Amino acid sequence: MELKGLRVDVYTDVEDFIKNLDKYSKDTKIVTDNNLGCNKIDGFELAKKLNEIGYIRLYMISGNEFSKNEIPSYLKVMLKEGAVIDKLLMM
Repeated sequence: MELKGLRVDVYTDVEDFIKNLDKYSKDTKIVTDNNLGCNKIDGFELAKKLNEIGYIRLYMISGNEFSKNEIPSYLKVMLKEGAVIDKLLMM
């Protein structure tokens, strides 16, 4: 999918995404939702795994608000409101 001249890959299954990680450099912007549906992990757990293997541009969108001490330093969290996609494209 192309969005404002950028390539956007969309995965609905965490395992499929993890199997394809070798396609992405460690500085690729990765955006996840906190609620990953029927997957066995949530967005925090996915971000932790990605951080542990060296990914550095990690973002999570959520309908829930989290306190600062709930959010690890390697993850930026944004509320699902307004122009979330526009905000992500500017980061």
